Amino acid sequence: MINAAGKQLKVVGSMGAGYDHLDVEKLKQRKIKVSNTPNVLSCAVADMAIGLALAVSRNILHGHNAILENKWIVNHPAWMCGPSLEGSTVGIVGLGAIGSKIARRIRTFDINQLLYNNRHQHPDVAGDLEAKYVPLDQLLAESDFVFLTIPITSETRHLLNLDKFKRMKSTSILINVARGEVVNQDDLVTALQTKMIGGAGLDVMTPEPLPPNHPLFKLPNVVLSPHVSGATYRAREAMAVLAAENICNALNNLQLLTPIC
Repeated sequence: MINAAGKQLKVVGSMGAGYDHLDVEKLKQRKIKVSNTPNVLSCAVADMAIGLALAVSRNILHGHNAILENKWIVNHPAWMCGPSLEGSTVGIVGLGAIGSKIARRIRTFDINQLLYNNRHQHPDVAGDLEAKYVPLDQLLAESDFVFLTIPITSETRHLLNLDKFKRMKSTSILINVARGEVVNQDDLVTALQTKMIGGAGLDVMTPEPLPPNHPLFKLPNVVLSPHVSGATYRAREAMAVLAAENICNALNNLQLLTPIC
């Protein structure tokens, strides 16, 4: 696209917080301005992350399917039981805009403890949220729910692999609203198949879309969503407006509101 556009390409306005799909270095070399739309979709993504956590832990899809298949079991106290957010330890990997929104929301579920891991500690934000910074391995070992909200980089690619899954509780639930490649997906399948961890809610996968008959489709302890965590009318409108404002600013030689380069 960059080559096809030629010298007339002045700005690239990406609708989304992540920009791993862009060749930023090449765009920078050609002095093309690049922007994204962070923050405006943080609430929508945080809502989806917690929705996935509830869908997995409370067996919402299994309950829905049981009704459709006429398999509703009456007066069985243990039927469809699952882990509770109440009294749990929650770990957030990446306490940025989205991670902070998840933390603020998850506090209302009367959790016991909130842990976080980040490239840099955020004492001001963490203090307000009563979140405790811990090393990643400790977070994985102690958390009942683990939320991934970090960007994909060379350092975070396959951050969670079989070694990390072995450190997690056998009942823990992994929620990924970051990028699929943050997790070694083959290792995740193994961890889920062998009950190394309790379950997973994934809005992001590798590749996207997943090929037919992928092993994740056959696992009862997984809830999948087609990378739509930012798909609310409010978020999409805000993203479009911000992207347009960045483009207009670039074409008028004004400073970008949310520049990448």
